[in-house]
Amino acid sequence: GVGQKVYAAEDPRATALFQQAKSRGLSCRVFEKAYAIEASLEQAKGKRFPLNVDGALAAALLELRFDPQYGKAVFIIPRMVGMAAHVIEEHNQGGSYRRLPASPVRNPQ
Repeated sequence: GVGQKVYAAEDPRATALFQQAKSRGLSCRVFEKAYAIEASLEQAKGKRFPLNVDGALAAALLELRFDPQYGKAVFIIPRMVGMAAHVIEEHNQGGSYRRLPASPVRNPQ
């Protein structure tokens, strides 16, 4: 959970999750580790890779003592809702589904 194309300097969603965790009295030790990883990456690579919403969500779940194996479900479920909404939207627009033109797939070799 580091790096984000749109939020190159800071992911406000990650910041909001961190602030909510702090305001609710969580220890935030996992967040501190995540931000330490962010700082180490920046030092090693010379480029900023801010904690993103997925990393912050993982930190929040661990702060709340969720079993790590539930992380994938919490990561995937909201995306499934978004995809379902997109399918419904496309269907309701009556034939606005767009297909890419057929073209040969290039082999990167």
